[in-house]
Amino acid sequence: MYHIDFEHYFSKASNSFSPDVDELSQMADGADTVFICNPDNPTGALMIRDKIEYLLKKHHTTVFIIDESYLPFVENAEDISLVSETGYENLIVLSSMSKIYRIPGLRTGFLSADPKIVEKMMAYYQPWSVNALAQAVIQHIFDHSEEIAPFFRKTRTYVKAERQRFKERLEGVKGIELFDSSACFILARLQEGLTSGEFCRKIGQHRILIRDCSNFLGLSDQYVRFSLKKQETNDLLSTLIRQVMEND
Repeated sequence: MYHIDFEHYFSKASNSFSPDVDELSQMADGADTVFICNPDNPTGALMIRDKIEYLLKKHHTTVFIIDESYLPFVENAEDISLVSETGYENLIVLSSMSKIYRIPGLRTGFLSADPKIVEKMMAYYQPWSVNALAQAVIQHIFDHSEEIAPFFRKTRTYVKAERQRFKERLEGVKGIELFDSSACFILARLQEGLTSGEFCRKIGQHRILIRDCSNFLGLSDQYVRFSLKKQETNDLLSTLIRQVMEND
């Protein structure tokens, strides 16, 4: 970031990358801004609302930016989300519409914050930031919110069940560790000697792309991320993972 000093917080694999709120609080002391992705990408670690509100109250002069792009996939997301919270002047919530609605090409999303923060940000707002097609889709979503609500519930139920089923299919496979996740993807660590690049190449030969996480700060070339798809695709992926690990 341009002319800005910043510090990264690294959660621990031994705790499934769940952030320690006390460690975060220590780092937040004296900071102008804290950015939290909730749930995190690529770990899928989730911070409950109480912990975030604890930070907001304790560090009331620090602005907290909470990225909730993947939160719509989480069960009971409404109880966790801060997007409708109006009691904090130091809170900015980022929300994506492209992921849950499967419209990535439109790159749509929105920001929720105290009016004073929004007013300051409008000074840097770009004209024509949302194209006509995206506007039409957003309007359609808002106009049909009640009809769409069951889709949210079904998606969350499916993601939770499929995430568990996928992990169970890989139980007992040596050389790969799957971490707990609250999101629609799962982070995994490979055994030493097999790099993420080589692993992705082997799986990619079967026309399935997985995320090489070696370029995520704090992770090495032993980490990959699996995104959950339909059951048939997930079954194929888990079978391929088993084959790769058993033959490596």
